Amino acid sequence: MTAESIREALRCGKSSCACGKGNTHCPAHDDTDPSLSVTDGRTAPLLKCFKGCDSSAIITALKARGLWEQGEKVERARTNEPVAQYRYVSAEGEIVGIKGRFESYDNGERKKTFLWKLPGVERWAGLGDKGVESMPLYNLPALLTKPGKPVFLVEGEKAVEALTNRDLLAVCLSGGASQKRFGNALDPLRSREVILWPDNDGPGESLMGRIASILTDAGFVRPTTIPKGDAWDYFENGGTVEALSDLYQSAQPEVQIISPTAVTVVMHTAAGDVRFEFSEMIAGPRSLDCEMKVSSDIRRTPFRTRINLDSQSARSGVVTEMNSVFEFNARSNDDPFKWAPLLSEASNLATEAWKGIDRSVSLADVQLTTVREFLIQGLVPRRLVTIPFGMGGGTKSLTWGVYTTLCALFRLPWFGNPIAPVENVLIVDYEDTEDEWKLRYHEVARGLGITITDADWDRIRYMPGSGIPLVEQGETIRRVYREHPFQLMIVDSCISAVGGDLLDTVAAQRLVNWLTTFGADYDVTSIMLAHSTKGDDEKSKLYPYGNIFWHNLPRSTVYVESHREVGSKLVNGRLIPRKASRGSIQPINYTVTFPERDGEGTVFAATRQEHPAFMSDASGRKWDVMRDLMTHGASTVGDIAKRMDMSEGNVRAVFSENPQTFVRVGDKPPYRWAVVSDHDKEDF
Repeated sequence: MTAESIREALRCGKSSCACGKGNTHCPAHDDTDPSLSVTDGRTAPLLKCFKGCDSSAIITALKARGLWEQGEKVERARTNEPVAQYRYVSAEGEIVGIKGRFESYDNGERKKTFLWKLPGVERWAGLGDKGVESMPLYNLPALLTKPGKPVFLVEGEKAVEALTNRDLLAVCLSGGASQKRFGNALDPLRSREVILWPDNDGPGESLMGRIASILTDAGFVRPTTIPKGDAWDYFENGGTVEALSDLYQSAQPEVQIISPTAVTVVMHTAAGDVRFEFSEMIAGPRSLDCEMKVSSDIRRTPFRTRINLDSQSARSGVVTEMNSVFEFNARSNDDPFKWAPLLSEASNLATEAWKGIDRSVSLADVQLTTVREFLIQGLVPRRLVTIPFGMGGGTKSLTWGVYTTLCALFRLPWFGNPIAPVENVLIVDYEDTEDEWKLRYHEVARGLGITITDADWDRIRYMPGSGIPLVEQGETIRRVYREHPFQLMIVDSCISAVGGDLLDTVAAQRLVNWLTTFGADYDVTSIMLAHSTKGDDEKSKLYPYGNIFWHNLPRSTVYVESHREVGSKLVNGRLIPRKASRGSIQPINYTVTFPERDGEGTVFAATRQEHPAFMSDASGRKWDVMRDLMTHGASTVGDIAKRMDMSEGNVRAVFSENPQTFVRVGDKPPYRWAVVSDHDKEDF
């Protein structure tokens, strides 16, 4: 049978039908719109159904109609010479390789392979060690001579030729859909208007997704065509340049900046619109972390996840999850949305939009603030992050999580200092339980002489951290805020909230940046407790976790010391501001007295005198250094104060509270003090 005889036999005979002009009706499916191409091959007619029917199914249908020889065995044939040759030319105009297209025929089905002929080599072969990434773009000379013209990046040379024949500028890579390394081939496309046109299959979409992660400003066009179809198939089946232009314009994504931390991208696809909402966008040294919500017409419930937009591996993991959620089998071709390129394109658009936000302001439009706003004057700035830190087992949680919030809720002075009132408090806790926190509040409230009513308890909300990093609970915390607006958030403690290695600067910056952004957006002050993990290491007393990075990230840090004798109900505490919003803040000394029996309260009290265990100069030397200075002779209070860089009042307090160690020498001023030793005091 010849190709013409098959076409003639399959024509319907209707004058209005297009089957008399080219393609005919495919016998393998109900084909009202002629989709079967039949051409003469070397040993048998070549068959291609543009609706996707397999050639074996078509041959079976033809045999049933007597249009194919029943016993005929079609031998496999392959061309010895390429049916087409494509010259790859460098920017200097030199031919760097010729790519040949070879075709074989197997039972009427055409198959293609590609080989290369390199300069100085006569035979056709592969590229060997050079690799496809060494080749420039196909049609590079035309690209370089038309710098202002939009360029289509397609998958194959045949598609390039189809566009070029219609006065459109097009290029392609040398390796096809499987190419993953591009070398410098894509460099000429940077800063150009690039339109990515993937083949209508999974590999083609994946290729363009990889390219989109490099050419972040590129757009997409996806005309309706046959499965695996490309630009050549589009025009072969009646597509026009005008329709392509209209499709490209209407398919362009819509990008909207919602706020300095939120961007929405709407992607228009043949299967419907897909809406990507990126919020809580927080930049780190190597990341752009955000909350992502994806909505489409085919799934009522939105898909939500947290993602690092700068991470290719993170995007790949999310694509796998989305394929599962949207019940798409990656091995089939029924994916209505090609998630890999869609996510890549939406992520790139959102990233560029977020980076391009003009965050500058004219100081002429800024209202002059003569007094900075604090929760605790000079120590805890409003809307920002304060990190109290110290050894575990002290009074950090009790002091900052309970006493501080009660003072703010009930408008009580904080260790004698004013504190701004708040209406509601949220506790995000990774270490204890809600009943333990309620007991603490109950006992401290008794010590303050106040009664917490049911209405007051409702102003304090407890939220367990549940081992989930704080940043990943952003949507939950915002929902809590919308239903129960709070002005103060206590996080206990940082070691779990960070969700990673404490010395991982990316995780730490992401956490503090999120708290800072949340505070600015919702007028919430954050106090996040941290531990000292290095015992007596002096750096652990200067910076949270002994790391200056944790000291620089928040707006304020406070070192918490505590001393408690074995069996005593009294704890001596000291708060040493390491970093404050303005100026130098003096240390705050206080005591905590725990109840002796049921029914009593926990009492906080500020003291003027610091406990001897806390006596230290700016370098962290303890009070026993004072004793060492005096072992070789008596000294005056003024001399010791000067040498220790302490106040004379604190020196006198040490002397008077430690008679077993220090003794006054002389009956008349100026008195001198000495260390009690084996010598009689008259020896001094």
